[in-house]
Amino acid sequence: MSTASSTKYKLIGLLFLALYVMIHLGFYKTYFIHFPSFEKFQLLHHVHGFLMSTWILMLITQPLLIGYGKVKLHHFVGGLSYVIAPLLVVSLFLITKMSYNKGVLLSSPREAIADQALSIAQLFTFSGFYAMAMAYRKNAARHMRYIIGTGLLMILPGLNRLLGSFYNTDFNLALVISSVLTIGIAVVLLIVDIINKKEATPYTLILVVYIGIFLVYELRYSTAYQTLGNFIARTAF
Repeated sequence: MSTASSTKYKLIGLLFLALYVMIHLGFYKTYFIHFPSFEKFQLLHHVHGFLMSTWILMLITQPLLIGYGKVKLHHFVGGLSYVIAPLLVVSLFLITKMSYNKGVLLSSPREAIADQALSIAQLFTFSGFYAMAMAYRKNAARHMRYIIGTGLLMILPGLNRLLGSFYNTDFNLALVISSVLTIGIAVVLLIVDIINKKEATPYTLILVVYIGIFLVYELRYSTAYQTLGNFIARTAF
């Protein structure tokens, strides 16, 4: 592996390390501060948090292992994703279902469906990007980019909570800031690939999807989204 490629992988690992720190800061006042009693939380919350943290740790270690030439260990850790990723998808679904059912009791089905717009979009996004990464596991370039796509998804919940908890930022404004950051990173990655004459399809798709997530939230009260949300609620929740 060339020095430039090695450095690139190391920088990706450091990027996700920064993301890991940001997410844990974001969840400090809403989750970690309740240690050790965690009175307001159920086992599902702990399992979901553990799986999310494990996934991000994998995103940190995998590019670093490649950058330092530890290919066999990289493949071993990658094999763990066949367990971690499906469990994470299940936990995302169960968290969304629990939040929806709680929301129905507190407000109305329409409000509950609107409140889960981000969670539903994130559930499909993570599942889709992971599936594509595995489909292209023998194509290192595409595989890496779609795995990065799953990691960028973590910016939204982490930064939203960080801005709200530490700076009392309104949720809608926090969402705009976190969405702009996520979309901006996707744009930068796409531009770098275009400049380096790499295939633009992966990051183009990632960019479109993250713009779509933002639009889904903005249109959460629209007839189209409410119809889709009602269908998901009837069949899955």
